[in-house]
Amino acid sequence: MAAVEGPVVGGRIVSHCGKCRASTRHIVISVVAGRAVKVQCAACEGVHRHRESRAGSVPGPTPGASSGREPGGLGGPQTPEAAWHAQMKGLDPRAAISWGGGARPQAGDLVEHPSLGFGLVLRVIPPHRVEIQFRDGVRLLRWGG
Repeated sequence: MAAVEGPVVGGRIVSHCGKCRASTRHIVISVVAGRAVKVQCAACEGVHRHRESRAGSVPGPTPGASSGREPGGLGGPQTPEAAWHAQMKGLDPRAAISWGGGARPQAGDLVEHPSLGFGLVLRVIPPHRVEIQFRDGVRLLRWGG
């Protein structure tokens, strides 16, 4: 049986965002005693204490999607491309890791795939898989070895 891992700084977690008024995907900013303490909302970029998700408001099955709302929009489902744009905001494409080039990336790293383009690593699944948010959606791909 594998050991249960707690949240890590830079990892993804679902937290309730008061600004978005929904449980959305967040980036972990700080961890104390194995628990996420401070997080940043992927939808509105607000920074706040981690709050457990409220029942019935957990985002849908698309990893990497934010609140399900268009930024500044009036609701409606968020497209994979809109989620990709929200996550790519502020990232420098020149810092992207070339696909298959060397060491496996970590959660939060930017990668460049030859046919899928730029993507953000959502999580790493040992020993050789990575889950990446690309413009057309989330892909689970094999990395190296």
